[in-house]
Amino acid sequence: MGNIVANTNVNYTNYYNLINFFSEYMAQHPSITQVSNEDIEDFDEREFPNYPVANVIIPGTRFTENTTEWDISILIADKYKNNNDESNPRTNEQTIPFYGEEDKMDVWANLLAVVNDVTAFIQRGVQGFDIDGEIKCLQFHERFDSGLAGWVVTFTLTTHNDRNRCLFDLYPDVSTNYTLYYNVINYLKTIMVNHPGIGNVSMGDLWDFGERQFPQYTIANIQILEADFGVSVSNFKCQLMIADKVKNKNNESDPINNTQTIPYYQTDDKVDIYANTLAIINDLTSFTQRSMKAFQINDDVICTPFADRLDNGVAGWTAEFTLTTHNDKNRCLFELYP
Repeated sequence: MGNIVANTNVNYTNYYNLINFFSEYMAQHPSITQVSNEDIEDFDEREFPNYPVANVIIPGTRFTENTTEWDISILIADKYKNNNDESNPRTNEQTIPFYGEEDKMDVWANLLAVVNDVTAFIQRGVQGFDIDGEIKCLQFHERFDSGLAGWVVTFTLTTHNDRNRCLFDLYPDVSTNYTLYYNVINYLKTIMVNHPGIGNVSMGDLWDFGERQFPQYTIANIQILEADFGVSVSNFKCQLMIADKVKNKNNESDPINNTQTIPYYQTDDKVDIYANTLAIINDLTSFTQRSMKAFQINDDVICTPFADRLDNGVAGWTAEFTLTTHNDKNRCLFELYP
């Protein structure tokens, strides 16, 4: 953890920067021919011109007091070849030292060495990162319809996050009793409405949210999932959802439908949405943590990406955290018991 305390020239709390690091570095490995950033379902349906291939996804993240913890999942795979094709060099040029029915053993051996290269460089060669805990590697075959074998690698990557307060003021500094439910909801709604990256804010159940269409995007939703009263505090478990409409690449040529350029050349712009909406969550929670004396965010901010979860075709992040505020627990203004 020591290396990440000093900030670097690259802000790796930015989703784009992290994805770019993995894509660019892994593409330079001599044993990897192509790197993608797709959902596993989309990856399964593709055929690549060359193998081995790699896929990087971020299934979750957490904002702590001064770090960002990324859950990283890397899939590295190769086509495995049947032994009975070995005599035909046009079909299978590879010699199979382990004389089984196919070369899965060789694929696993080669790709595990690639995994070791990639993770060793991240751990030893990049000052802006630290890998927390173990690197878990799980082998697979027959998992995909495209005939691949390889490894799924998961680990937690920690990087510096100074969590500066936002460059814009999201909420007027007033004296408010935040033990009152209305006031907590109004605070969250106000900072989200004031954020320049949010076009519409709603409050309520995600099921209702999933059936609605909004006049403007990006959109946000607020829920307070539960509350408890301590000796002198009130704790509110809050859920924020930030989402945007997914745009298909095949609409990109028609500016009437979609004027957005998609930097990650896939079937849609989910990666761009993940990057933008996660940055908004970092803004909102940083402002609450650093600029509001009346609040304290306890523990980590747990962020989970989603797509295809709701019927109205949006993707983004949900963030859950516990908000603690003062509760002086005055005696009631009226007598409740003789």
